[in-house]
Amino acid sequence: MINETMAGFENILAAIERERVVFQFPSLVDSRYTVPTVQEKDHVERKEMIFLVRLLFVRMVKVRQLMQQGKVPTEIFDVDFIEKILKNFKPYDVMDCSYYNAILQNLFFAVLANPKDSLHPRMFAKEIGRRGAKTSFRYEKMFSIPEEEVVAIFDAVDVEIDTVFECLDTEISQTGKKCHRDGFSREPRASQRARISNSLFFYEGDDGKGLIPLLKNLTLTEDGYAELLERVAKIGAGHDTWYYEQSL
Repeated sequence: MINETMAGFENILAAIERERVVFQFPSLVDSRYTVPTVQEKDHVERKEMIFLVRLLFVRMVKVRQLMQQGKVPTEIFDVDFIEKILKNFKPYDVMDCSYYNAILQNLFFAVLANPKDSLHPRMFAKEIGRRGAKTSFRYEKMFSIPEEEVVAIFDAVDVEIDTVFECLDTEISQTGKKCHRDGFSREPRASQRARISNSLFFYEGDDGKGLIPLLKNLTLTEDGYAELLERVAKIGAGHDTWYYEQSL
């Protein structure tokens, strides 16, 4: 089962590399303007892309592990359920990226990185003063149900905080500039918000599967998940080095 899952991950990485799906992050946009040469740009952009792909896979595996433990509702992986709560949801569309934004980013950053605390209730970020609050829900206009119902769906999740789900958007980076690496933003510009095709998650055909079909029925022991995560951390290893050497 682990080998099959890893083969599926490699296939998804190949689809991203060939630009068959949308995989857009602010840091990938920024890298085009922060290095002096084409060769360096390609090298930096590829390293960042590999990092972001690995991070997505790790987060998704951990979500599946929490589902297996009954700590995250399985409906989050169910097309019929998502169609009921998102506006005009197109699960197999390349250009529609609503699943990643409305469901997964809110799950990662506003729930799994945000302890359930009555003193700091989970809520949508609307006030100007909460603009930088990375643990508040966003994208309320993507939902077809009232905001309080959205919060109730996610509020049922109560797990220990895992740092892998912390939002990597920072106001000041080591270079002294804003670094929107995760792109968890209400601002729709490519320099601010991440976008990933719905099809990357839900596609299922003779030529491969998306992340949801790959992970939906995955059942492993704790050691099995540890092994899978260890292998995911190495996916794409050496690709960026090879690409850089070829460009030279």
